[in-house]
Amino acid sequence: MPCLTSRQVTGWRRVRIWGIQLLEITFWLQALMLAAGGGIACINSIHREKEQNTFDYQRVTRMTPLELALGKLFGAPVFTYFVFLCLMPLALFGAVMGKRPALTVAAAYAVLLVASLAVHTLALLISLLTVRGSHTAAILVLVALLAGSASGGTSYQSFAVHAFGPFYAGQVMQWGEWEPAGTVALAGRWEESWDVDVFFGQKVHHLPLLLVIDLMFAGWFLLALVRNIKRDPNYYEIYSPVQALGFAIFLSVLFVAFFSWRGQTPIDSQAILLTLNIFVFFFL
Repeated sequence: MPCLTSRQVTGWRRVRIWGIQLLEITFWLQALMLAAGGGIACINSIHREKEQNTFDYQRVTRMTPLELALGKLFGAPVFTYFVFLCLMPLALFGAVMGKRPALTVAAAYAVLLVASLAVHTLALLISLLTVRGSHTAAILVLVALLAGSASGGTSYQSFAVHAFGPFYAGQVMQWGEWEPAGTVALAGRWEESWDVDVFFGQKVHHLPLLLVIDLMFAGWFLLALVRNIKRDPNYYEIYSPVQALGFAIFLSVLFVAFFSWRGQTPIDSQAILLTLNIFVFFFL
């Protein structure tokens, strides 16, 4: 009888490991399709109209700029959303067999969807501003941004913050149960079970910050897209002076909020923040 029980436990462990592996593989396929595939589809959307000489339709259509922008935002990557949904049953099956916490799975998909929405909005803006002959460069810029967001698994040196990209969802999928109070580590120290950031000197869970900040970035990119989507390319202006000032202030507040003051001397802190703000104001 004990031998039979041991075999059953071993069998359930194998099933659980198999379920987790199935979930991870399927989830990464969904992330690549939705984030990278959807982003490339958005870059091709407006740029292809310029090459096919159908770009003038955007300026003569009776749709408002917001309606046109939202139509392209959710219409260009529609095939990637379809593939994403087709893989969803397989991912949920793996989550059930792997006994992953429901809140963890929901959080991972929330991160993937919200961050991908921000990427798609940025990709559409890049597509709108891309001139003929620079299509490949635009795709490479998007791939570089996605690769950079995928490598941010730990806090950056000068900023106490984790990654904000869509591929961070793969790390969220590996988390355990939600425990705001933390969990006891092997060395007897209290450590947070989910990633935390230092936001204005206070420890805050990274997940809600990621969702809010990514939505705010998507809003800023959508504002620039709506402002220019029905304009003549010769008169593009990403933001008005007031809007550009608002976006610069928004970025400056984020720099200050997540800056790691303890890891830098006062002179170094001022130099880093001043350099970042000069860079932002120069490009805006």
